[in-house]
Amino acid sequence: MHEEFFDKLEELRKKNEPFVTATVVRREVPSSGKSGDKAIIDKFGRMTGWIGGGCVKGIILKEADDAIKSGRSRLVKVGKSLSTLKQEGVVDYKMTCMSEGTVEVFIEPVLPSPHLVVIGKTAIAKALVKIARTAGFRITVVANDITPQTFEKVDELITQISLEPVKLASSSSIVVCTQGDQDEDQAGERQEGSDGEAHGPRCRQERGITQAREDRDEGRAREPVCGFQERRRRPHAGADAEPVPAPQSSACDHLATRRRRR
Repeated sequence: MHEEFFDKLEELRKKNEPFVTATVVRREVPSSGKSGDKAIIDKFGRMTGWIGGGCVKGIILKEADDAIKSGRSRLVKVGKSLSTLKQEGVVDYKMTCMSEGTVEVFIEPVLPSPHLVVIGKTAIAKALVKIARTAGFRITVVANDITPQTFEKVDELITQISLEPVKLASSSSIVVCTQGDQDEDQAGERQEGSDGEAHGPRCRQERGITQAREDRDEGRAREPVCGFQERRRRPHAGADAEPVPAPQSSACDHLATRRRRR
C-alpha cells in the first residue's frame, strides 16, 4: 500500500498539482486506522491510501480541502470526547462510530512552487530570473537561440518563441521581456493564446520608448507602450533614490506579491 502512496505522490509532483499527505500518528483501539497508515488526497478530494474507516475518512477529506486552500498543516484528533484544551494547529472531532476508538492524523499540504515564464533574453529578463530564483519560483525561459549559458539555474529552457512545450498551471505567470525586435511580436502572439496568467508590462526597452516619442511628436494616435513610463520613483523611495525603470519594478512588485500570498 505504501508503494501506491509514493507512486501517487510522484505522479502529482510531476504534474505540479497541489495535494495533501495524511499520516496516522497515534491510535487507540478499537480503530481501523493504525499508526503509520498514510494516504494522499488530491485537489479533487480523491484519496489514495488508507487512514481509517468512513467516520474518519469524511473528516480527513474536509480538513484536507481546507489545508490545500489555506496552506496550513494541522493535527486532526478524532476521539471519544472533545478536548477542553485549545492547542494551535490541532483540530478536535468527536468520534461518531460505534467503536468509539481514537485516531490522530497529521495533515500536510504539498503545494506547487509558483511558476514564472520569462519570454526574452534581455538584461531585464536575466535580472528577473535571478530574483525569481531567490524567491523560490520554478522558472521557464522562452527565447530564440538561447543556451544553458545564457541563463543560470533555470528549470526549463525553450529555444524558440513558443509556449506549446510549456506546462502552464494556475500557479503560472508570464512576463514578456523582449528587446523590441521580431521576438516581441512572436512573444505577444504566444502570450495572448496561452492559458497562463499574463503579467505586464512587456519589458520593451529604449526602442519602444523612442517609437512612442516619435508617434507623440508627430501627432499620431497610439496606445501607450504597455504602460511603460520612462522613469518613476517608488512611493517610499528617499529623496536621493535613483529612479527605477517601470518594467523591472513592476515585475519585482509582482514577484513580491506572489510570495506574500503563499
